[in-house]
Amino acid sequence: MNKKICIAVAILLTCTSTLSIIHKESNVGATMSTEKITYCFLSYDPNEAWQTYPEGMLCDGENWASTMKNGDVELLTDNILTDNACYNPIGTITKVELETRGYYYWWGDDRDIILRPVFPTADGDNHVFDAPGWSPGSSGWIDITNDTNAPDPWTWTNVITLDCDVEAENKPFGGWFILFCSTVYIRVTYTHNNV
Repeated sequence: MNKKICIAVAILLTCTSTLSIIHKESNVGATMSTEKITYCFLSYDPNEAWQTYPEGMLCDGENWASTMKNGDVELLTDNILTDNACYNPIGTITKVELETRGYYYWWGDDRDIILRPVFPTADGDNHVFDAPGWSPGSSGWIDITNDTNAPDPWTWTNVITLDCDVEAENKPFGGWFILFCSTVYIRVTYTHNNV
């Protein structure tokens, strides 16, 4: 096997093993395609994390992240696109969304989960997920495309630099609670020419 083929095979094996796109949808028309790709975060800031199992909000989180602290914030960083030199989508981004699952146990009031995109220049808007009590539920897809401080237009570099704060609602007199949150996903919708 010559050297070029070995390198190509090595690159292919590396790309295959590291490519971790969670989900991809396609809608192909005659000249234009719309694609939706879902990513998740790979790391968090240890100085800004929920109390128990903060890694539960990451791609491979096996446990639910949880907190009993009012206003607790976890900063998620480095999404899959950041870490994936093998996957380079081409196209015009039309929508960027966030989604997670969560729930709470309480001995008082309910607790919401707040998802807040973090852009390089400043934070985006607070998006409140009214988490259900006692059993998991989904936030649904939350559109952050036109958030305060969001890039306009979005580029793939903007997706790479996107971080996210996950905040436990602050209710100082609301009684005891445990708030749980699972993997936080990013979904990017984009279009490209088929020609």
